[in-house]
Amino acid sequence: WLWRTDTNSCLVNVGEKFAAHAGEKAEDLENRRLADFLRTRINERGTAFAEIDVAMRQRRSFYNIEASVRGRDKDRWW
Repeated sequence: WLWRTDTNSCLVNVGEKFAAHAGEKAEDLENRRLADFLRTRINERGTAFAEIDVAMRQRRSFYNIEASVRGRDKDRWW
């Protein structure tokens, strides 16, 4: 998986690979709301962010959503 969240939609057990792609330290991402993180990182604020945000608030799983995300050194597609 790319990330894991708790019942409050906060990132937990953040892996080093995910943190590296995000351009942050794993401990800085720990317990941060996924939607808050993505809100500042998704390049196009269109459908990708909205779909993820709604799914998280409704506690639904989601998949096959692609988004360009700003990392430390370059943009990446997730």
